[in-house]
Amino acid sequence: MTSPVMVVTNASEIPPAIALIVWSPPEPSDKALSEGSGGDQTMSAIAGGISEALVTTMTGLVIALPGLFFQYVLGRKFAEYRYFLDRLETMCRQRLLRRSMVA
Repeated sequence: MTSPVMVVTNASEIPPAIALIVWSPPEPSDKALSEGSGGDQTMSAIAGGISEALVTTMTGLVIALPGLFFQYVLGRKFAEYRYFLDRLETMCRQRLLRRSMVA
């Protein structure tokens, strides 16, 4: 059985990876640098590539960070629930043991 924490973990890791794959075409800055034309044209082409890379990075973070936060909260709740169930099991076993010793 897959735990809800694992589902959230996978859901928060996959979209940024897809964003990087889909939104990472060959940069115009690569072409400008290989041609070596220099001057303002090269700088504007490089700036465009850097700008696109920053937007892609920011988009990936906007997608990933809420998922990671939700993963953390869900993991904490899951651990608290497990602790509660373990404690409940211990109490039930102690009560059954006391009843069997009295009888």
